[in-house]
Amino acid sequence: MGKKRRRLYEDSSAEDTSAHVVNGVDKMNWTFESMPPHLKKYWAARYSLWSRYDSGIVMDEEGWYSVTPEAVGRYITDRCAGVIDSRLGEGASLTSTVVDAFCGAGGNAIQFAARFGKVIAIDIDETRLRCAKENARIYGVSDRIEFIHANYLDILPTLNPKPAVIFLSPPWGGPSYRSQATFQLSSIEVAPSKSSSVPVGGYELIQRSLPPQCDMCMFYAPRNSDVAELSTALGNSSDGNSGVGVNVEIERVFLNGRDKVLLGISVRQ
Repeated sequence: MGKKRRRLYEDSSAEDTSAHVVNGVDKMNWTFESMPPHLKKYWAARYSLWSRYDSGIVMDEEGWYSVTPEAVGRYITDRCAGVIDSRLGEGASLTSTVVDAFCGAGGNAIQFAARFGKVIAIDIDETRLRCAKENARIYGVSDRIEFIHANYLDILPTLNPKPAVIFLSPPWGGPSYRSQATFQLSSIEVAPSKSSSVPVGGYELIQRSLPPQCDMCMFYAPRNSDVAELSTALGNSSDGNSGVGVNVEIERVFLNGRDKVLLGISVRQ
């Protein structure tokens, strides 16, 4: 396993702008005045999350603390495209498919669509999926994204051909994860598939998604995650990898000089 540190370029926020009036998704285009008090602290970061925020970006309350900052999303996309091009040949990413298993308001799916041939964006929450569709339209990439309202665990067995990349960014349980000394994968709970009544934890979620289900699996994890636990999960699929060897890396990503997130990566050998 390799451990890497990645530092992204500095990203500055623009000044406040006038109120927005947008047609579409449940009046979820926010102004500072319309935000509830507990969300106002995120307002200054809006252009870090979405450079086109003023064009009518929509998201629910959870989006304010769960959307991947745009600079981080670009880095993730470049990282994945680089691995696929290295494995499958220069330019292979341009015709390859990425599955964004928990797409939320679409931040990562939009970035993936700029480099990959196709993105399958899945979310179990219909409202968030509608937000993702509208945001993809704003960024001009709707034609490269297939949006699916479903449980990822139900879609996973049906993927044919297998995607080049599976990107996992499940809910972490809200901002309270920051108060934990060490974030455990057991803190993540994903709704069960139709064939089960038992929720799936983060460890099993990763194991089900590893090669040979794809060429590369990336897990977007809190910065205070247990690195050893994450590494073990990324190296051991639920079926023993079916004889498929993997290389595991953990990267710590920085944004504006601050430790932002961990990326757990498992790549088929």
